[in-house]
Amino acid sequence: MKRYIYLLTAMLALQLLSINPSLACTYTVALWDEYGDGWNGGSLTVNVNGNPVLAGLTLSNGYGPAIFQFEVGHGDVISTVYTSGSWSSENYYYIYNSSGAQIFSDGLNSTTPVGGLVGNGVCPNHDLAVIDMLKPRLGCNLTSDSVTLVVTNFGIIAESNFSVAWSMDGGTTFTSETITDTLQPGDTLVHTFANPAIFGMFGSFQFLGAVILTSDQWHPNDTLEMGVRNTPIVNSFPYLQTFEGGGPHYWTSGGQNSSWQLGTPAGVVISSAYSGSNSWITDLNDPYNINEVSWVESPCFDLSGLINPMVSFGYACKTDYGEDGGALQYTTDGFNWYHIGSAWDPNNWYNTDWVESLIAFGNRSGWTNSTGQWNYAMHDLMFLAGEPFVKFRFVFASDPYQDADDGFAFDDFSIWQPPFMRFDTLIVAQDDTSDVGQGMPDVGIISLNVVTTGSTAPILANSF
Repeated sequence: MKRYIYLLTAMLALQLLSINPSLACTYTVALWDEYGDGWNGGSLTVNVNGNPVLAGLTLSNGYGPAIFQFEVGHGDVISTVYTSGSWSSENYYYIYNSSGAQIFSDGLNSTTPVGGLVGNGVCPNHDLAVIDMLKPRLGCNLTSDSVTLVVTNFGIIAESNFSVAWSMDGGTTFTSETITDTLQPGDTLVHTFANPAIFGMFGSFQFLGAVILTSDQWHPNDTLEMGVRNTPIVNSFPYLQTFEGGGPHYWTSGGQNSSWQLGTPAGVVISSAYSGSNSWITDLNDPYNINEVSWVESPCFDLSGLINPMVSFGYACKTDYGEDGGALQYTTDGFNWYHIGSAWDPNNWYNTDWVESLIAFGNRSGWTNSTGQWNYAMHDLMFLAGEPFVKFRFVFASDPYQDADDGFAFDDFSIWQPPFMRFDTLIVAQDDTSDVGQGMPDVGIISLNVVTTGSTAPILANSF
């Protein structure tokens, strides 16, 4: 294995040396602030070969990002100098190469940026990259689905007669096609393959998209991995998953440094399931992991027949307050995930709008601190009524500091709707109008008494 790594490194070095050293390309620096009040006097200078090309960069206010760009030549030495202001541990920044890949970060996890050597500029003549796989994505009861890749030319030379390929078994077998059209520098190609992916079963599939260009000089972006979970569609309600028995439940965990496990909790605070024996929890016996950005994802739901869907479940939380925590999200397209609800919504919903680590999921609202053993939470899903394909996921994120806490757990996940309102009794009566106020004309005073069962759709009484 070591010999292979050394050989690969040597080959990559030779390829980079073959790039025309006179070429220049554009790099990007992005400034951020954890607290959201800007850099408070802090600033950054970017040097190329020891000379400042961007000086006194700062974030005037807000979380960011403040975006700046600079030119580098192949082999140029890039470095940074950070100057502290007030609350400097809130400041952080990233640097990206011309292909959009992050190559440097500084000041993460509430540490003061220190600046220093970033690395050498890499500006390839020839560089095709797979930047996305649009399909398949959602994975709801698929028998087959088309495969669509997005390829961008990050080089400075137009390319044609290259190949694109995909695999659904992690790279063991590939289906490839040749692109004869010309892809100009900076342009993007969206390509759908003639042969679809065939799903013979439910389960997880490791898709791999690739672009093959013989003259390509930057290989880290030649491939893209994408996990696709194909699950049945739940269309019978109420749905209740207690996670008991052997399954299959079609709930699956994933993410970075994931500690999610299904079983009987045995933590210090979370020491049992909400009901029965099993629940999902971030590690059954030990504290959750550091630097965790993880989730547990549901099967697909068809809510097209519901007009007022609700979600409910049991949950328990014991985390570092304001730093680590969990939340519930949904997607209707497999691309974009959104939080359900807001902080302090009723029925035991999120207990804060600030869980620092949850920014990894685009929203800091969530459950944090200690909620005791178990709580019952409920939220309406009226914004999802009528949607034919919906997935849910519980997300969890933590900072880089180890805590002796149990984390987050959930159980008894249910999708349902209240019963339809039904008229049981209707009584209409007209009272005596002789006692109408002096000087007022007689009017018909009608009383209406409606007795109903259920509460799915409200009845509005305007005038009679």
